[in-house]
Amino acid sequence: MVKIIKIKPRKIDVVSLYATSFIEHLIPSNTSVQDVTVMRNKINYVSSFSFFLILFRKVIFEKSEGRFKKNLLLKITTSIIDSLNPSVIITRKDNAYEVLSHLTRKYPNKLVCAVQNGSRLSGGPGIENTKNCHIDTFFGFGDYEYDLIKSHGGVINNYFPVGSIKQGLFLSNNKKSEKKYDLCFVSHYSSFGYESSDYKIVRMYEIVNESLYKIKKISILDELLLVVAAVNSDQVSKNYSNSFEEESDLIINTGVSRDQIIPNDIHKFRTYDTCFSSEITIGVCSTVLFEMLGSGNKILFIGTGDLILNELMSETLKMLPEEIKVETLEQNDIRSKILNLINMSDSDYKSLTKDARIYYMAISNSYPHEVIKKHIAEYIVSSS
Repeated sequence: MVKIIKIKPRKIDVVSLYATSFIEHLIPSNTSVQDVTVMRNKINYVSSFSFFLILFRKVIFEKSEGRFKKNLLLKITTSIIDSLNPSVIITRKDNAYEVLSHLTRKYPNKLVCAVQNGSRLSGGPGIENTKNCHIDTFFGFGDYEYDLIKSHGGVINNYFPVGSIKQGLFLSNNKKSEKKYDLCFVSHYSSFGYESSDYKIVRMYEIVNESLYKIKKISILDELLLVVAAVNSDQVSKNYSNSFEEESDLIINTGVSRDQIIPNDIHKFRTYDTCFSSEITIGVCSTVLFEMLGSGNKILFIGTGDLILNELMSETLKMLPEEIKVETLEQNDIRSKILNLINMSDSDYKSLTKDARIYYMAISNSYPHEVIKKHIAEYIVSSS
């Protein structure tokens, strides 16, 4: 069922598309902002005659390309933007390449900006949509994302490698965590992933389960304290799903006990706290590994030599040093890399990964949300 929600007609400074989380931390104070979502299950509209007149003209006179429903949703979106007349359009749905390209072309005198929400794999779902995309302003993790989009023929007018918004928010509000665990495996759970018909995604989850099984055995053999950072929260409310139990059952099937699973709390950034409290963060292709890499924490990617997984991410990992990658799923190979990292000094590790850290996750004296907030504030002032 589609939820239809009205917006009051008014002039605002910033339109936030798709109501993505943490966007409020990017908006300057004393700035008017309106969340706008026009998707299959939720549609906003402006409660004014002028909005419907604008929409009518777009439907009748503007050229449409591709599917009717998709074009109609885009025309509703631009009709809202025309009615509210913001100076800035922002979204953390950075992989909405077609929508961002359309808005960049249509609004050359507005700041249309995407803020990166997650790592993008070189062979991941939807990456083909970067072909010939044209985005005004992009705040990315590091230089990798710019190279990825450019390699597919995409164009970004203004690219700013600023790092991770969520990790920056965690670091700005929390002291450095003490090391409590030896190993933290980052869960990759998503109900969509486990139900996917894409053989590459299916294989990724097979590698996740097999590698966690091997790491559990290694932790027992070498008396290492292992925890698993879950994707889902164990809190049941309107803001959280019941997926934690399903995720826990899948993790337990690998031999991990329930008390080794640390539930997430997205608003308290518990996954970051767990990873910063661990000597080594381990996973297959999680964004969290790149975030930990950028902050100088020890990480290890598993199964990087798998032929099918390589279709997803071979180009993504090319700048990583061999010491933080395990090509096979052989227990001895994984164990050797883990023990090598444990014995490696922090200074040697940071020297080894320096180039990779800069490439994948920008390092700055300012937090990413502060950089973006300042950029938006300056643009609004200059355009007023």
